[in-house]
Amino acid sequence: MDKKQLKRIKNGKGFIFAFDQNSGRIPDVLKNYGISEVEYDSKKEMYNHVNEMRTRIISSPGFTSEHILGVILSEHTMNNKIKGKFTADYLWEDKGILSILKVDQGSEEMENGVQLMKPMTKLDYLLLEAKKQNILQMISFLVATVPTPSERGMGTDGCRFQIKHSVNV
Repeated sequence: MDKKQLKRIKNGKGFIFAFDQNSGRIPDVLKNYGISEVEYDSKKEMYNHVNEMRTRIISSPGFTSEHILGVILSEHTMNNKIKGKFTADYLWEDKGILSILKVDQGSEEMENGVQLMKPMTKLDYLLLEAKKQNILQMISFLVATVPTPSERGMGTDGCRFQIKHSVNV
């Protein structure tokens, strides 16, 4: 992180824009964007459409640092390019917008009144890639959902997960 990025995150105004969609919801997002499921045959083609959509949004003249402080990127978006640059480099160099990497891998199914986060098997890799790509900071939604208070959620499992991964991030 350079001094300009640090100054921007400390003093900048604007909101954090989230491109983070659950991969199971991407077909719905693309459909709302005008791309039906018959227009792609594989996950790779689906993600190519996602990248085209995000590129169009990010590179539009209205997508500026005047109102946008940062963008939450997924691993996929981080590794894609916009106009020949990695997404984070394009956002910062061309738009003055910070990049924030989502590092968690989603939530487990609800079990015994608790919904824990999935194991973060890619955390070390994502942190290294984020550093290489000049991504300012990482974010994770390290939250165990506990609609029914229980020993498991309020006690050992939920707390251990959050503490373990929060220290790394």
